Amino acid sequence: MNKYILLCAAMLSVCGCNDFLELSPTNMIIESEYYQTQEQMTEALVAAYDPLKWNAYSNYSSYELVSNILSDDAEAGGATVSDQPQFQRANDFTNWVTPTNLPEGLWGRSYEGIYRANLVIERCPQLSDEVMPQDLRERYIAEAHFLRIFYYFQLWRFWGYIPYYEQNLSVDEITTVPQLQPDEVYEKLIADLDGNVIGKLPKTVSADEKGRATNGAAIALKARMVLYQNDESRMGVIAQQLKELITDPEYQYALVPDYTVLFDDEYEWCSESVFEVNYSEIGNSNDWEGRSNQGNSDIIMLGARGLKDPNNVYVEGWGFAPVTKALNDAFLPGDPRKWTTIIDHAEFVAEGGSINTDSNQYTGYTVRKYAPRVGYSSTTGTEALNYKNNYRVIRFADVLLMASEALLRSGGSVSEAQDYYGRVVKRAMGDDYAVPEVSLDNIYKERRYEFAMEGIRYWDLVRTNQAKDFLPGWDETKKYFPIPQSEIDRSEGHLVQNPYF
Repeated sequence: MNKYILLCAAMLSVCGCNDFLELSPTNMIIESEYYQTQEQMTEALVAAYDPLKWNAYSNYSSYELVSNILSDDAEAGGATVSDQPQFQRANDFTNWVTPTNLPEGLWGRSYEGIYRANLVIERCPQLSDEVMPQDLRERYIAEAHFLRIFYYFQLWRFWGYIPYYEQNLSVDEITTVPQLQPDEVYEKLIADLDGNVIGKLPKTVSADEKGRATNGAAIALKARMVLYQNDESRMGVIAQQLKELITDPEYQYALVPDYTVLFDDEYEWCSESVFEVNYSEIGNSNDWEGRSNQGNSDIIMLGARGLKDPNNVYVEGWGFAPVTKALNDAFLPGDPRKWTTIIDHAEFVAEGGSINTDSNQYTGYTVRKYAPRVGYSSTTGTEALNYKNNYRVIRFADVLLMASEALLRSGGSVSEAQDYYGRVVKRAMGDDYAVPEVSLDNIYKERRYEFAMEGIRYWDLVRTNQAKDFLPGWDETKKYFPIPQSEIDRSEGHLVQNPYF
């Protein structure tokens, strides 16, 4: 990488709706001859976005899938107990992950994203105004900072004690990079957001730029970080910043009236989308060799094994992350989020369908939000890995509930908190539903209903000190994964293993 830039995921032509993040490989270029034009800088920025989609990187490393398996909303699943053993370990806090058996692809995927973002941050300012206008350079730099923060955010939550650097390292410098404490990482990321991102990105993007970071995404990401850190000193600040997203019409955010359609293809990039990861089935680009390109490989993993749908809507999958009975039973009667989230196998079979019940940790329930559907994947080549389902990383409903929580925790307006909370409840339950009085406990319950199987529940349990109550075997020693032993070996002992391992 330090001699050649392998642009297997970076070359593109920007043409047509959503093409900004859909890539076509071409060739290799000597690095010293690269980053010289606006087109090349665009390619470099797209390459920095690309690891957002690497769910199948290094033996599967999906942020969302692993987060769901860690929670009480899903088991590990798969064909047998030995299927993807890193998932089986992550799902069992009594037989927890080890430095040599964990979803370590999350580590490499994130640091590859950081490397690519740093390249944009370093090289973009070197272009002249004649080559690339200053305002466009500033936007690209802010986007690259956002991406770097997002990748570090994942590392911070999963590992805590991580190597942190803002300039790419030579081989000789790898053993000198500081390994920060979790609180130190948090402060770095907040400072980066405040100083280099928020206020420097557009509030909205055009149709052909969907998937690019916006100011709303940056504010919402900051709110997630502050809430996860339980940083009471910043609760009032994020409450005010989130209010901007809610009240300023320039952001154009709004709840979609019908929750049941939110995860259909035609509702990608809808008014509720704050940040999505864009996937495409076009080109059959995800395959068994690279497994790190444009199709969403998580989708086939989440489908029920042996599923036969008489209505020809759903496709069989590999049986990972089966939904727990606990989640199925948690929903209130009449809540449409239940049947939008979950396929109940008993009801499915009663309608004439069939499912293989012999898979590992079979529960009788499968996720519907991200179930493999007919017509959502490529029809040639490696069809299984190339689903076009976008991941809804941050939705406007989350902005409303985070704002409500931040208001209560900072002594802000209770009536505003009630309004934001009530909007989410009524969207699901109907305008005539008697909304409960807003409270932290009610917000946390609502978050489970609203974001079930979206990779959020586990982190909510940890930050609200409820993980030990809902996850058998969980305690503070399980808050962070162990650093992969391969990384400690590569650092020649410079990296120190996380506590408790």
